[in-house]
Amino acid sequence: MENKESKISINVLDVLKDFAHKWWIILIASVLGACALFLYTFFTTDQKYTATAKMYVNNSSVGASVSDAIDAITNSDMSASRSLVSSYAVILKTHLILDDVLKTAETEEEYTYDQLVDMISVGSVNNTEVCYISVSCTNPDDAKILVNTTLHVFKNQIGNIINGSSAKIVDYAVETQPVSRGFTKMSLIGFAVGLILSLAAIFLVDFYVSDTFQDTDSLKQCLPDDIPVLAVIPDTDTSTTGKYGYYKKYGHYSHDYTYSYYQETVENEEADAKERE
Repeated sequence: MENKESKISINVLDVLKDFAHKWWIILIASVLGACALFLYTFFTTDQKYTATAKMYVNNSSVGASVSDAIDAITNSDMSASRSLVSSYAVILKTHLILDDVLKTAETEEEYTYDQLVDMISVGSVNNTEVCYISVSCTNPDDAKILVNTTLHVFKNQIGNIINGSSAKIVDYAVETQPVSRGFTKMSLIGFAVGLILSLAAIFLVDFYVSDTFQDTDSLKQCLPDDIPVLAVIPDTDTSTTGKYGYYKKYGHYSHDYTYSYYQETVENEEADAKERE
């Protein structure tokens, strides 16, 4: 018997059919997973707004007048300006700049330095010498005030930090944009988690935990080779009550063989004899 049990295999087609029969369970679990993560995101995250300002990074070789600037700007100067954006991003997030921003904007009571660092992002616009500064927070007015103040403070102090370099304001932040809270992404993740968990649960319960044989092939795998299956008695009870209601509903076979083939034959002969009388 132990040797026979070691040969038990699972038919992929049977697994897919079982999943198809229980599609409604899989669908409900997937939708519940999506709704759960959607609600979690809704109640645990706040709506944020982003304000963005832009400035132009000047290289030290660029002169003050327009004519001198045109003559001085070369490919190497523009490349040097683009490389300065990375340095500006580091300098902008120092205490020297941001502490002055909080003081100038009079927001020292609302925000700390660490909070402001997390709120600010700096980068190059399309890999050019134009640099953007963005501030994201839950208050749209604070976002605009902080980003514009940062622009002014940085413009005034960068010349003292990097000799010969300067920055010119290109665009102020005049409006804010709402930041996506990731509802779609989290809902899709929840849907996928619910789908995977429901498939795994159905597979484990029906093919490992359940002691109901779903067809004759699964029964033969559990019997020694010298014990044949004489007959299969279909379960005509279509009710869904009881421990194995699902298998009754879909016509699967029970392994309760107390009502044996021999008993059925005897009862059939007795019934025929009564009819002849």
